[in-house]
Amino acid sequence: MVDAVGVDHVAIGTDLAGVNPRSALFADWAEWPSIPSALLDRGFARQDVAKIMGSNVQRLLEATLS
Repeated sequence: MVDAVGVDHVAIGTDLAGVNPRSALFADWAEWPSIPSALLDRGFARQDVAKIMGSNVQRLLEATLS
């Protein structure tokens, strides 16, 4: 998604409901803390990981709900 729309427009979805277990990377929240380090390992900058992990959503909510 980052390649398609840019890092400023991507966020990790937190709703596991309706996710096909065979296509999901993880089936419960136990794996959630591994996402930032996996993104860093794939070459994302720390500030980009922060955007993907929550600050993009925060920015969107502040802009639309204020």
